[in-house]
Amino acid sequence: MSFLSQEDLKEILQQIECHFTWILQKEHIDPNELEERIVEQIRFLINKSKVLNYNLLAYVKFLNNKKEEALENLQKAEETVPIEYPGDVEKKSLVTWGNYAWVYYHMGNLTESQAYVKKVESVCKQLGSESPYKMELPQIYCEKEKAIEAYEKALEMDPTNEEYLSAVMNLKLSLES
Repeated sequence: MSFLSQEDLKEILQQIECHFTWILQKEHIDPNELEERIVEQIRFLINKSKVLNYNLLAYVKFLNNKKEEALENLQKAEETVPIEYPGDVEKKSLVTWGNYAWVYYHMGNLTESQAYVKKVESVCKQLGSESPYKMELPQIYCEKEKAIEAYEKALEMDPTNEEYLSAVMNLKLSLES
């Protein structure tokens, strides 16, 4: 892959399965409340995947315009993958790498963004995916489920909020397709 223009890179990024492409928008959630809840889960829930939580927390940090903290949480996710999934490091890193690519893209670091896109592309090719930037993997569905849980919690707190309902429905539809 040669160096891509910003527009070409964004087009590729939109194909990668990660929090940035799952219709999770700031106006659909309260990022501060969600950030606190995720930090508590990482701290206290021993049996939950910390990789999933670090990825979601990185996305929420990004929404709160804390890009450096987002990168720190992605680094924690990346460091935790070999501990939680020792035999599946590359597959289990796809969402993290996609998130890295998006954060670097939004920071204007297209070289680093493209490096993470290349990692995703390499694993997808190695595993025989039909798409160069997307894999049908159970952990991706789990990460989407985690995002759905966050929206459903927000919907419980504000049951008449149509944006929350729409977000839950969109995520559930993306799981079905």
